Amino acid sequence: MLIKDIVTWTSMIEGYGSHGHGFEALKRFDLMIRAGIRPNTVTFLPLLSNTQASVGQWDEVEETRRVASEMDLKKVPGWSCIEAQGIIYGFVSGDGSHHQVEDIYEVLECLSWMKPELI
Repeated sequence: MLIKDIVTWTSMIEGYGSHGHGFEALKRFDLMIRAGIRPNTVTFLPLLSNTQASVGQWDEVEETRRVASEMDLKKVPGWSCIEAQGIIYGFVSGDGSHHQVEDIYEVLECLSWMKPELI
């Protein structure tokens, strides 16, 4: 990766943590600090919450999220885009407003069961 700023570090930390790799998320956090990047609340909240979740501390996860909500700390939702037949489609995590949302989730469900080498 060419540029490692707060956004890229936080994305790596979030990715590891949200997929059950809390220890790897903590290692990336340590590397970020050693690289001289100062964390912000967007870095701390997923790190704490996802690390707790990765070791099954669900009560602590809920408490972390409750406190974050009380402090009005919000995480920017994830988003992605794809191009199909020359048209770019954007998607925001948790947004169900697309007119084909049910079809989209049905296809995603099918893809999640496919072997990675087939995708």
